[in-house]
Amino acid sequence: MFKQLKLKMIITYVISILIILLISFSLIFYLSYTSVHSEISNRLNSEYKKISPDKLNSNQEINILITDDQQLLYDNSNYDLTDRQYQMLVEDALDNQDKIIDYQGNKIAYRVYPESIKFINVTNDINYLNSLLYSLGWAFLIFSIIALAIGTILAKKAVKPVELAYYKQKDFVSDVSHEIRTPLSVIISNLQLYKHDSDPKLLDIAIDESNRITTLTETLLELSTVDFQKKQMTFEKIDLSNQINYAISAMEVKMYEEDFKLNINISDSIYINGQADRIKQLLIILLDNAIKYNDQQKIINISLKKKKDQAILIIENSSETLSSNQINNLFERFYRADESRNSQGFGLGLSLAKVITDQHHATIKCISIDQVTTFTIKFKIV
Repeated sequence: MFKQLKLKMIITYVISILIILLISFSLIFYLSYTSVHSEISNRLNSEYKKISPDKLNSNQEINILITDDQQLLYDNSNYDLTDRQYQMLVEDALDNQDKIIDYQGNKIAYRVYPESIKFINVTNDINYLNSLLYSLGWAFLIFSIIALAIGTILAKKAVKPVELAYYKQKDFVSDVSHEIRTPLSVIISNLQLYKHDSDPKLLDIAIDESNRITTLTETLLELSTVDFQKKQMTFEKIDLSNQINYAISAMEVKMYEEDFKLNINISDSIYINGQADRIKQLLIILLDNAIKYNDQQKIINISLKKKKDQAILIIENSSETLSSNQINNLFERFYRADESRNSQGFGLGLSLAKVITDQHHATIKCISIDQVTTFTIKFKIV
C-alpha cells in the first residue's frame, strides 16, 4: 500500500517538474529563436546595397554576401563564383521557401528584392540555436534524473509519518482490544462461576474488572479530549510551586502507607502560564509513576528550581535501569517498560503527561542511570 503511495507521489512530483521544465525550456528556446530570426531580418533590411544594372548578370542575381561579422564577402564585382554557381545559388533561393538555404556548408539567409537577391551568412546564428536546443535537451534529461532522485527522497519522507501513524493505529487498536478482552474474560468467567457458586468474592472480582475497563475508557476519552483541545486552550498565570506541593499532598498518604522515602526541594513562587487542572494532572501522573515503578529502596526525590527563564522540575525514583529503547518508547500509548501485560496500569499515563507538556510548550525528558530514573520537565517562567 505504501509502496504504491510512494510511487504515485514520485510520478506526480516528477511529471509536475517535467512540465515546468518543458514550459520553461520551450519559452527560452522560443525567445532565443525569435530574437535570432529578428536579428537576421534586421540585417537583411539594413545591409541591402543596390547594385548598378551593368553589374547584374540576370534580372535576379546575387547582390551581396557577407561574413558573420558583417564584413563584405562578395559583391557582383569581386566574389569568385562561376556563372553556374551564381545561377545555382539564385535557383536555390527562388525554390526554397524557408528563407534560409544550405550552400557549401554554410547557412545562407536571403531576401528577394525587385532587382536582386540579398544573401547573408547566418551559419553562426543557426549553430547557436542548434547548440542551445542541444544544451536544453541535455539539461532537460539531467534535471529529469535529479527530479526523480529528489522526488524519491521527498516521497519517502512524506510517506514515513503516514506509515508510522498507520502502524501506530494498528498497534493502538490491538492494545485496546487486548486491554479490554482480558478483564472481560475475567468478568465472564467469574459470573459463570457465580451461577453455580454464589460466592460474593466472585462478584467483587467482576466489579473490579468492570472498574478497570471503565478507567481505561475514561483515560482514552481524556487523551482524545486533550488532543482535541490543544489549539483551544487558554492559559493563566499559576504558581507552579503551589501546584507541586498540592500534588505531593494528594499522593502523600499513598507514599506513607507504602513506606516511601520522599526528599523535597521546592523553590517558592515560581510562576508559569498554564491550566492549573492540567498541571495538577501532570504532576500526579509523574508521582504515581514514580511510586508504581520504584524498587525496594522506595526513594523519591522532587525538586523545583529556577534557571534563567526556565522552571526546572525534576522527579527521581530508584528503579531498575531502563534501556535506551525503553526510554525512547516511554511516552508511547500502551507502552510499559517491562513489556508485561500484567504490569500496573495501562501504559497511558506518561503518554498523557507528554501531551500536557506539549500543550504548555514545555519539554519532558527521561534518563535512567545507575538504578535511578529521572524525569526532567522544563517550563518557561513568567
